Amino acid sequence: GGRLLGGGEPHAGGAAGARQDGDDGGSAQRHAAAPRAAAVAAALLARGGVSELWAGNGTNLMRVVPFRAVNFCTFDMLKRALDSGLLGSQADTIGLGSDGGDGPHASRFLAGAGAGVVATLVCFPLDTVRTLLLSQAGGARLGPLALAATAQEVVCAHGVGRLYRGIKPAMISQAPSSALFYGTYDLLKTNTLRRRSASDADEEPMLTAAESLLFGGMAGMVSEACCFPLEVLRRRMQVSGGKVGVTALVRGILREGGLRSLYGGVLPAVLQVIPNAAMGYFTYERTLYWISHRRTAD
Repeated sequence: GGRLLGGGEPHAGGAAGARQDGDDGGSAQRHAAAPRAAAVAAALLARGGVSELWAGNGTNLMRVVPFRAVNFCTFDMLKRALDSGLLGSQADTIGLGSDGGDGPHASRFLAGAGAGVVATLVCFPLDTVRTLLLSQAGGARLGPLALAATAQEVVCAHGVGRLYRGIKPAMISQAPSSALFYGTYDLLKTNTLRRRSASDADEEPMLTAAESLLFGGMAGMVSEACCFPLEVLRRRMQVSGGKVGVTALVRGILREGGLRSLYGGVLPAVLQVIPNAAMGYFTYERTLYWISHRRTAD
């Protein structure tokens, strides 16, 4: 879902890899996105009812859940390590600055990039196997056992390296996307809690549900909008099978439609990422709150 998340998580970027012939093609794609999405939704509802909108979601969750778990966990661990260790003690020396006792500004963005890289390395094989499953005729073999069986078949036939084919372009888009996603949210959260703590020193400050949803949505929007050209590049690299260099791909994209071609399809991608990111961070914050208070009660 959004890559953050996101889904992130790999980017949504639905139409990012489509060919756009000049400015008119990109404009037509953006204007047609909403009607096309509405038509697809109507067709799905007519075919199988509301449940059809969630068809294949079980397989998707088998990829998204571990990806999100590794992402959030790695981000927290890296940020604590950076704040208390390398960057926490050397921030002024290396010119990164500080935000008033909560660690250097850069730590949240570096930790976000690191979290995205680690999660991609750990979970990329799941994405590869899921893609192979969904490409099978009829999509009949879906589920945990199907994932395990397909992974075993791939490894036996082609080796472990086949599960990581295409990881280079994924890294190109995931590292900066995660840096902006986690960094933006943490910056908004830290500043909000600092102001609240200063005004009410008797209570432990925490974000409200609305703030978690708002900041998560904003972080997803910033990440997706800023890094969407990298998602376009990632998809082109995957299509080319890594046979075309990054510079050549960028030149080709720019020849097709100029800078605008790098943002073809960005609006529907952002609209998908905002609720995804908002719910992801809301669930994360509520779960942390529940765990910490349960431990205190015990």
